[in-house]
Amino acid sequence: MSPMKRNTACGVITFHTPFAVSLLKSEECTADVKDVTETGKRLSQLTARPRSISRCVRAGKRDEASPSGPQPGAKRDRVSHTSLRQLQAKMETENLQAREIIKPLLDTENGFVKGLERFLSQRDVTELRRRELLHKRWTERVWFPLQRRVEEHVSSCSPAEAKRRQGLYSHYLHHCNTKGFVFLETYDLKEYNPFLLNIKKPHYFKVIF
Repeated sequence: MSPMKRNTACGVITFHTPFAVSLLKSEECTADVKDVTETGKRLSQLTARPRSISRCVRAGKRDEASPSGPQPGAKRDRVSHTSLRQLQAKMETENLQAREIIKPLLDTENGFVKGLERFLSQRDVTELRRRELLHKRWTERVWFPLQRRVEEHVSSCSPAEAKRRQGLYSHYLHHCNTKGFVFLETYDLKEYNPFLLNIKKPHYFKVIF
């Protein structure tokens, strides 16, 4: 031990113990060794990370390049059974909600279409009924009276007069069937031209001074 020194001014006693220099060197060496090992570990970790990343990327590429798709053992890009069931349940609920929303619209549309078809069928029936009633009214008010008057007129004539009229009527029908025109409005230019005299007749103009 070192000799004790007294400080008369302060009145404090201090002791100085000797310290070996070799211990200081050993501590410095151990600190250097620790620093070297720590830096080596850090470097190894840094070098190991890109390798692991490259391995993951290569594995993902292999899974994508494989014809059967990603391998079943891959953990990434894979939907679990629970999540798949949840998605299916969610889709089913959404489909049910959509059906519930669309159902009243479809019901109204079907009701409108059925009502329109019923209206059209009823209109056809009423139109047919109207025609039947119109034909019945015409037969009762026009055809039957006319037929009755013709029969009365024919029955009032003598048999010779009836035969003469029948011959004239048959001749008229034959003429209409052969030529196709009877009246002066419908004429044939080869047989008769009502404008021929007016065209060839000379016209004179009067001049007044």
